[in-house]
Formats: sequence, structure tokens, C-alpha cells
Amino acid sequence: MPRRSNSRKRKKIRVFIAETSKPKNVLFPDCVAWFTKTWFPKLAREGLKAIITVMPKSAIAQLATKSWQAVEQGGIKLQNVTGLKEAEALIPTLSK
Repeated sequence: MPRRSNSRKRKKIRVFIAETSKPKNVLFPDCVAWFTKTWFPKLAREGLKAIITVMPKSAIAQLATKSWQAVEQGGIKLQNVTGLKEAEALIPTLSK
């Protein structure tokens, strides 16, 4: 059975890209509340500095995403972009 590596030796993820260009639906309010109150603070404590979201192409999903995303949530910077290449280009800037 594989053993977990010592957490002090693991590399921490500083920036996460959420590729959400394909969804056409919206998140339920209880999901959004869980993200903002539980998940984002936990990720921030683990060292995550930013989440780059590749925005959905669906207009409804775009509006829903923009409605709950602020500039920062739970200590994590949130950045919306239109494409994956744009997201990848932001990694060096946001990982500092």
C-alpha cells in the first residue's frame, strides 16, 4: 500500500486553475456558501494563494459565477479569465 509523503516534504499548490468553460448550469446557494465559508478558508490555510477561473461560455453560468465571486474569498485571490492560455499566463504573477 502506498504511504503518504511527509507533509513538510510535499510541494504546496499556490495557484489553482478552475477550467469551467463548458458548464451551462449554476451552483446552488448552499454549494456557494460551503465554498466561501468552509472550502476557501481551508485552502488558504494550506497555502493556496489564488484561484483562476476560466469563465463559462454560457451566459447564464457566467452571470451566476460573477454573482458570487469577489476579488478575494477566505484569503484567496479570485481572478476570472476567458481562456486557459490567459489563466496559465497569470500563474507567475499570482503565485507570489
